[in-house]
Amino acid sequence: MSRFIETIKILDGIPQHIYYHNERFNRTRKDFFGISAGPDLGNILQEQKLQNKSGKLKATIEYDKKIQEIRIQNYLPKEIKNLRLINGKDLEYSYKFANRSALNELLNQRGDFDEIIIYRNDYITDSSFANLAFYDGNKWFTPLHPLLKGTCRQRLIEEKRIFEIPVKTEDLRNYQTCCLINAMLDLGELCVDADNISY
Repeated sequence: MSRFIETIKILDGIPQHIYYHNERFNRTRKDFFGISAGPDLGNILQEQKLQNKSGKLKATIEYDKKIQEIRIQNYLPKEIKNLRLINGKDLEYSYKFANRSALNELLNQRGDFDEIIIYRNDYITDSSFANLAFYDGNKWFTPLHPLLKGTCRQRLIEEKRIFEIPVKTEDLRNYQTCCLINAMLDLGELCVDADNISY
């Protein structure tokens, strides 16, 4: 049976952006198991006695029909200075599966690079663990067809801080900066100069 994960940022004891995580959690369980409603993940996390926790923590909720495991740990951001373009070919990861073996196989091709940018049919999708946003000196743009439509990406689109457009590999020369975004990383927290992206 497939298992899925939700990764949620906890800041000074408070789970962040729970609406978006609940929406994906409920949509996934409905699509795979026919379950139309579920527990509020914010309430589930508050049962973990987070009130006295300070700083940024990473909560990982692993589930199928039911929540199977909750892990809470200190968050240690990766140090990423360069990105390698890797062909994802027929890779599919439209749901946040706990099994990341296909993504890890691509990541293992990074060589001396810190992280990868996955593309399919010359269109940019994501990194191995985050959605992407590109800055052209005026606005931030995110690829129209990511592998996974992340919760941070969705929130930033709704806030009109990033805008969806098709991004081809040849378009990278039009951008100054690439930012990695996910539930733990907001826009601007982890960025790489576009000159440090290559094959």
